[in-house]
Amino acid sequence: LTVVDDPNNYILNDSISSDSPVLDVPCDPNAIAAEFGVDSEERLNCVVNPALYTDVTQGVGISRLFRNESASLITLTLAAINAGEIEADGVDMKMGYTWDNDWGRFRASMDYTHVNQYKMIGVPGLELGLLDTGKDDAAGTSGNGLHVRSLPDNKGNLTFSWQREQHGVTLINRHIGSYQDLSYDFTFATGNDLVRSLVTKKIDSYSTWDVQYRYVHDWNNGALGSTVFTLGVLDMFDEDLPYRESGGLNYDATVFDPRGRRIYARALWQF
Repeated sequence: LTVVDDPNNYILNDSISSDSPVLDVPCDPNAIAAEFGVDSEERLNCVVNPALYTDVTQGVGISRLFRNESASLITLTLAAINAGEIEADGVDMKMGYTWDNDWGRFRASMDYTHVNQYKMIGVPGLELGLLDTGKDDAAGTSGNGLHVRSLPDNKGNLTFSWQREQHGVTLINRHIGSYQDLSYDFTFATGNDLVRSLVTKKIDSYSTWDVQYRYVHDWNNGALGSTVFTLGVLDMFDEDLPYRESGGLNYDATVFDPRGRRIYARALWQF
């Protein structure tokens, strides 16, 4: 280090304290070592001025207490090191169509995401692949829970809506495709007969339906504006979560919402 290698940066340790009669007395560590020995008390009393460590621009990145003979460490700043890389690509697609007739305005739309690959390349600790499976592409897998979480490779929503005058209805289908459970081999190898009968190599796909009704009320007094009353149900069929024989939850908590059917109401006053 630049600070340590320069003899001009050294002072006597017992001259650091604020009650020393003379502060920051310079010393030459090489000269003292030659005269008294490298491990002598005299040499050990010749130390780098702690004040220099507060300047991270000198390449040290260390901060110590000022005027402290023990040079107590405050902070140590370490530079980030990039290790490994991620190679990822996929497709995001959105489309929709709106039409009108005597029954009102209708709209159908879709958004879809496909993760083609999510490769972990040269990442320390993953030489044998995710969970030592030899697989370095996390797309469409449960990942390893550390470097990458579960990453279903197919997700999408279908939305149907209708609006006529003050009334509106929206219906949404949310879909998550099936994906590979990388913990299968470990769970099967370490589990009992019951666990082996329940564990599967694949986590099943999952689909839910949400519905929402809206009514817009315009107040007679224009100063009051209008109010949008909304009533909806999330996961209205209370779908069962895909079973996963791993851990205590028996489902993948990083992907699925366990709350099931939820009913909500809202009033939005606009003026």
